[in-house]
Amino acid sequence: MSNFLRFFLILSLCTFYLDIKCQFLNNATTYDEYVANIGKDLTINQNFNAGKLALNEFLIDLALKHFNNVIESDSLTYYPETLYYLGEIYRYLEEYPMAKQYYQGYLMFPEHKDDFCYLHTQELLTNFENIYIYHTSNNNVTTRHLPSPLNTPYSEFAAIEYGDGGEIYFTSYSPNHTKQYSSLFPAYFRSDIYKTHYLPKGLAVPQKIEISKSKDKIHNANLTFSPNQKYFSFTQCEYSGENCKIYWGEIDENEIIKNIKEAPININNSNQTQPFLILDDYGDGILFFSSNRLGGYGGYDLYYSIVKNFNFQTPINLGPIINTAGNEITPYYDLRDSTLFFSSNFHTGLGGFDIFSSKGYLNSWQKVNNLGAPINSPFNDFYFYRNSYDYDGYITSNRKGSYFMNGQYCCYDIFAFYIEDKIVTTENKTLDTISKLDTINPLRDEIMSLLPITVYFHNDIPDPRSWDTVTKYSYDELYFEYLNLIDKYKKEYSKGMKGEDKLKAEQDIENFFHTEIIAGFDKLQRFTNLLLEDLKNGSNVTIKINGYCSPLHTSEYNINLSKRRISSLKNYLLKINNGELSAYIEGTNPSGGKLLIIQEPMGKELASPYVSDNPQDIQKSIYSIAASQERRAQISSYISDFKGSKLENKSGIFHADSSFISITTSELAKISNIKIPIYNLGNESFEIESVNISSDCIETLILNPIVRPDEKTYLNLIIKDGCHIKPGLITIKVKTNISGDEIHLISLLIIADK
Repeated sequence: MSNFLRFFLILSLCTFYLDIKCQFLNNATTYDEYVANIGKDLTINQNFNAGKLALNEFLIDLALKHFNNVIESDSLTYYPETLYYLGEIYRYLEEYPMAKQYYQGYLMFPEHKDDFCYLHTQELLTNFENIYIYHTSNNNVTTRHLPSPLNTPYSEFAAIEYGDGGEIYFTSYSPNHTKQYSSLFPAYFRSDIYKTHYLPKGLAVPQKIEISKSKDKIHNANLTFSPNQKYFSFTQCEYSGENCKIYWGEIDENEIIKNIKEAPININNSNQTQPFLILDDYGDGILFFSSNRLGGYGGYDLYYSIVKNFNFQTPINLGPIINTAGNEITPYYDLRDSTLFFSSNFHTGLGGFDIFSSKGYLNSWQKVNNLGAPINSPFNDFYFYRNSYDYDGYITSNRKGSYFMNGQYCCYDIFAFYIEDKIVTTENKTLDTISKLDTINPLRDEIMSLLPITVYFHNDIPDPRSWDTVTKYSYDELYFEYLNLIDKYKKEYSKGMKGEDKLKAEQDIENFFHTEIIAGFDKLQRFTNLLLEDLKNGSNVTIKINGYCSPLHTSEYNINLSKRRISSLKNYLLKINNGELSAYIEGTNPSGGKLLIIQEPMGKELASPYVSDNPQDIQKSIYSIAASQERRAQISSYISDFKGSKLENKSGIFHADSSFISITTSELAKISNIKIPIYNLGNESFEIESVNISSDCIETLILNPIVRPDEKTYLNLIIKDGCHIKPGLITIKVKTNISGDEIHLISLLIIADK
């Protein structure tokens, strides 16, 4: 394993294990270097470290070998993260049931619950059924590995087009030879920016762009262009991959890059990288970027800096909907549909970094959605970019099919994707073949499909010119008054316009009232019925309501106005069914259900910088759609234990109380038989056809293989006399005749005593 992958990983910030407590990464050591200094016989600790280094370099077979050596030893209690890493490996191999078993095993060691690995495991298991959904292909999306000479056996990444599809700019991490002394000195690896263009029979030979006058051993990478293609930004890092800074400049009418300046958002002792700059002709816009600066939620977080008259303001974190305990990188924002695309190694995905999307702006974001296959793969996927003239674009990945030097998944290439229409996410997809071992909860799914629920307000409503923080009004009263203003909004918004422009402005207002205001209230009504149903089942429910304002008025006034808007929405909830929710808030309802409402006023701080704050310009500051979108309250989260959830029984449903069993070697020595109950939670009988177990020391026996509805049988594990069972994971595959749900895994984890 050569040094180029290590430096590429540092530079592009796509290593999984950077700055994470439960991980091990010595940037000065590769897998080959580590094992070469040890010899043939590795200790358990050396196997553990070698496995992590191999996994970090995607040497999957080697990592699997080393971790199996650890799990088969007597030391699993000292290296419990081995189970997490094996879960990751089987997720890469797309063996999801096996991955789930190892993740479940890792949660048996709660003493590590504050580590990234434990938090990530909880995130994955909570949403594990979604992985099956993400794995199914989007039929209207295809991907294509771009050929040589763009991609090489080294690493190419961060592709972006300039103009109308003529030129492709990208970064290459490859050997840089000194021409005069190439026979005397070895090449060193460096990132540089290149451009190529399409020819009738392929791609032209890439040409290096001398983007800045820098020392030889400096990395230039991650070039992006503003949507109007008049400005650019890029990253420059020291040769070590550290001290990364963002630079920006202008592009003149001859397409010459000029006036390169350091962005004032850079700070010492941290990296700022992967910029995406949106800037208009007047110097107003926003810069998105990734950074590991202090104060974030995890390793690398996404930030934004508002730009006004070419002045960059203090960066602000995008918030916990986007950022996690892991790493969020490679932001790209499409103004056409107000969607942020980025990559994360913490949000639930197919493996490694997946690409996600979220609609919104600044730090007001909707639920994060995984783009699914084929955009994503079991390996690293990032640098999502869409062309300005259609919705095709590029991604970077080390998936199967990439060129490589050492190891099939060592190196990164650029892939093009082609799409029939807009990008399809997995937001509303379902999958019939998700294991019936997981509870199907229609009530939960219906509630979650409604979130977030956004309701809108007229300017300075409720209680204009008031400094109160509560109101007597209920949102439904304000809603109907707002609807009566539609004609006034059409008149004011289209003032000064004529002909088609006037008609379009009026139609835009009509569409906003129907698709946002009316639709929002309709969702609210459906939500309240579902909320009552959940509470009546005895659930403990917590909802969070955010309040927002347009930029008019002072920050202090707008915080109070946000509170009044939250108050009006709370009043609406409390008046339903003659105040039925009050007993749940007070905790006195006989069902035992309880409701907690968290209020979070946001004021105007998260308002779009493009909304007018001029009170004299009422056309833009009050009656425009942009201003109207800022005046809102939002039910942004819903947490419930769903005590009334039930399974949808459409056939026989296999359920084992103990699908994961943990037992120490001393406990195992005292018993000769383990009984595992298997239930049928469905409404039809099923038959257990066969049982296969991965240990020669254990026999299986099922006396009653046919299980009727609401009945159970027992799977007996009989330990053979005189047979020594080593520590490790024993897998039991139970085959049934349930259509679409034939194979079920039960795992027996043998742990050596400390």
